[in-house]
Amino acid sequence: MSVARGVRGAHPGRRAVSAWRPCERRTLTLARFAILVEAAIRPPLRRKLAEAAADVRAWGTGLMRAAGSADPERDVRYLGNQVEALTLHQLAYPDPDFDPGPSLAALVNALCEKRARW
Repeated sequence: MSVARGVRGAHPGRRAVSAWRPCERRTLTLARFAILVEAAIRPPLRRKLAEAAADVRAWGTGLMRAAGSADPERDVRYLGNQVEALTLHQLAYPDPDFDPGPSLAALVNALCEKRARW
């Protein structure tokens, strides 16, 4: 099933992507990245962030499962890494016309395709 279309309207992941606008909440998003950098040198903060990240990963795992991923725990990490990269790039080089939907949908669709085992 395509991530762009679910059985009843838009797929939950598609709705989540459409709500993602890092430059509209630029200050908050920059602060979040600053906290991530700070966690690299402060283990207690790193532990707290890891707990919060586990909640987000669980939510994303559910989205990947709903999209048809054979390994949602693995695939959500790929998706999360791509969202982080796109967010950072958009903060550094804001593009008011940028739409992450098509590239994220393509990634989710590619991750959910049945792959031959090596």
